[in-house]
Amino acid sequence: MAAVFIFQVGRGKKMDLERIIDEKYSGMNVRTFLKKELSCSTDLIRHIIEEEGLSLNGRMPYLSDQLQTGDHLGLSLHSGFGSSNLPAYDVELNILYEDRWLIAVDKPAFMLVHPLTIQENGTLANIIRQYQICQNEEYTIRPVSRLDRNTSGIVLFAKNSYVQHVLQIQGKNGRFQKEYLALTDGHLWLPYDRITKKIGRKPGSIIEHEVSDTGKDAITEYSVIKQYKNFELVYIRLFTGRTHQIRVHMGSIGHPVTGDTLYGEKENVKINRQCLHAHRIQFDHPITNKTVKIKSPLPKDIRETIRLDII
Repeated sequence: MAAVFIFQVGRGKKMDLERIIDEKYSGMNVRTFLKKELSCSTDLIRHIIEEEGLSLNGRMPYLSDQLQTGDHLGLSLHSGFGSSNLPAYDVELNILYEDRWLIAVDKPAFMLVHPLTIQENGTLANIIRQYQICQNEEYTIRPVSRLDRNTSGIVLFAKNSYVQHVLQIQGKNGRFQKEYLALTDGHLWLPYDRITKKIGRKPGSIIEHEVSDTGKDAITEYSVIKQYKNFELVYIRLFTGRTHQIRVHMGSIGHPVTGDTLYGEKENVKINRQCLHAHRIQFDHPITNKTVKIKSPLPKDIRETIRLDII
């Protein structure tokens, strides 16, 4: 989907997206184009209209207007930023990437991504709220990717509802790539494999999941990077986003993530969390359409676990 940064139209309104209408969209009305081709929700379209943030060839169109080949359609996404009422938490924030539309940060282990209640504090979202205040910015804090409390690594937040929506669609169609580094117990029989076992909630548990014939499709690929005495460093790529997917899949083949007491060894654990790290993400920027790649290095506790196994 081609998109061009910012041009001026009508009343001096600044537009964030421009599309030059291709022949295949000729005859389609504006409302349908916004929904199907630009992935705009009904609420976002309503806000855009209320703020006169829509332009067709330099004028404010009706949603029922039919598009013609060569038309210039512009869209202002200002209304999609919103605001935040989360309490602020003043702790250092490790920012891996930021622009007007997105912010990616390095989450430490033992921290929630978002509070479970509006009063809760000390989560990654609360830290970003403090950062907003310091930067004199205002937007709703919208996680695009989430990690378990004890998993470290990249978490991406959208500053705008449209951007979040487009990235969620990329996640469903495979355009949003998520790659992890993990330590897994023992030595894997195959240096590379693709696990396609379905995953569902474990009966009687509100937390634990399991491989199940009645579960949802789940696809995980792994490849061994390096073998150590008691575990291996493994590269893992997710093609679906099921709850605890990596932990369930690796546990199901007899090589759970090192330190994972839910799906692996319950005793004699040498580290107090699962050695799982969100290492790299890649996606198409919803506004510029350019490929964005973000990386996070292995954290100190996992590197120390490797060092102790070598000694």
